[in-house]
Amino acid sequence: MKDTVDQRTKHLTLEFWISWGVAFALVLNILDPWETLLGRLLFSLYIVGATVVIGLLFTTLKKRLDQRKVLRETT
Repeated sequence: MKDTVDQRTKHLTLEFWISWGVAFALVLNILDPWETLLGRLLFSLYIVGATVVIGLLFTTLKKRLDQRKVLRETT
C-alpha cells in the first residue's frame, strides 16, 4: 500500500514541477523572445528541464529532512 502512495506522490510531484517549468519558460519567452523558433524551443526545453531537476532535488531533500526529523523524534 505504501509503495502505491509513494508512486502516486512521486507522479504528482513530477507533474507539479513540469507545470511550473512550462509556465516559467513561457514567461521568459514572452519577456525575452529569441530570434528563431528553434532557439525558443531549445530555450524552453532547457528551462523546463532545469526547473524539473531543481524541483525534484528540492522535494527529495525535503523528504529526507522530514524522515530524519521523524527518526529523531522516535528515538
